Amino acid sequence: MGAGGAMTRRRHLRPPADRLAGLPAPGEGEARGRAWRLVAAAHAARPEADRSPGSLRGAHRRRSVAVAAATCALVVAAAFTPPGEAVAEWVGRTVRAVVAPPPPRPAGLGVLPGGGRVLVLAGSAARGAPGSTGAPHIAGDRGRRQLLGAAGEATWSGHGRFVAVTRGSELIAVDLAGRRRWSLAAPAALHGPRWSPDGFRIAYLAGRALRVVAGDGTADRLVAPARARRANTLAPVRLAPAAGAPPAWRPGPGHVLAYADARGRVAVVDADRGTVLFSVPAPAGVRRLAFSRAGDRLLVVGRRRARVLGGRSGHTVSTLAAAPGVENLTAAYARRGRDFALVRRRGGRSEVLLVHAAGGALRPRRLFAAGTLGPIAFSPRGDWLLVDWRETGSWMFLPVGGPAGRRARQITGVGRRFGARAATPVGWCCPPG
Repeated sequence: MGAGGAMTRRRHLRPPADRLAGLPAPGEGEARGRAWRLVAAAHAARPEADRSPGSLRGAHRRRSVAVAAATCALVVAAAFTPPGEAVAEWVGRTVRAVVAPPPPRPAGLGVLPGGGRVLVLAGSAARGAPGSTGAPHIAGDRGRRQLLGAAGEATWSGHGRFVAVTRGSELIAVDLAGRRRWSLAAPAALHGPRWSPDGFRIAYLAGRALRVVAGDGTADRLVAPARARRANTLAPVRLAPAAGAPPAWRPGPGHVLAYADARGRVAVVDADRGTVLFSVPAPAGVRRLAFSRAGDRLLVVGRRRARVLGGRSGHTVSTLAAAPGVENLTAAYARRGRDFALVRRRGGRSEVLLVHAAGGALRPRRLFAAGTLGPIAFSPRGDWLLVDWRETGSWMFLPVGGPAGRRARQITGVGRRFGARAATPVGWCCPPG
């Protein structure tokens, strides 16, 4: 009895502790739910390359093991509420750090990640100050070379064999060796030159007048006037003066041109026949006009709204509105399809979005975020996006297609490589030859 009683007493003393160990802590179920939601969110936030079947090798395998370990720690820590929440927060930060994309690889100007050649303005024009100038250069094709002295803006010809630049009120065309082919003088300062895809026309703004010249420098003529005309005057094209955004050519047959006018509209005209194809209201503060590669969509980027129009009818297909405090800066259509890249800014922070267009819906996905970002350009094949990261003096090359698992590339000290304080990419063109 004595021994049995002692054992009985021990049995009666042990179960409460055993039962306590098995009992759930207050709020354990809710904490466990939070833990799994955090892990699932971290998993979903991984870069697409890390989710591919063949990516669990080398560093990817080590990241996966670390994520698994952090997940276990998170589940254990989150079982207890007050201290567990602090530990879970720490583990959550660890998980997000573990699955963060790897740093970009360094690159050089000789052979660009996407091939082809980049037209560059090196100097004060790279900062976009009014009246600023810069020297046009070409990067890629096994090196870099300067084409001309000080210039304001520059544009590739349709096939990448020539470059047109502005210098005050002068428009100059040069070949890739820097030899001047022709030039013309206008009555006002020039800006916004754009060479047509077929190479046979150049559109430009002379003050607020829209003009077009043949690719060989002949037949320079007015398309839209510098001043509004009365309705009873005879004019080949009754259009309003141009606003500040550069015009855009529509790919395909003929020479169809879109421009933003001073009345707050976007007009699409046949530049050869002098006829207006359509004119529609534009979002406020137009920053950029761009046609899709097939010419069936026209992107009008306003300060707060990016509007996609039918490229041949002008009807509104879709609109992407910015959140309060956010403004659009620039955009570029992909080389294929109807997707486009968009740069936005909120205060001192900028982001690059890749916007997928499916029917009438626009689905943006963030590619890159940093401080001050400048112009963007797609590679000739469309599988890389070049971003001017101005505050660091770098170019970022972001993979936007092609094989999974590719890392971003970065060229640092770009301005110094061109002998200037800064260098801005203004166009990415054709591969050599």
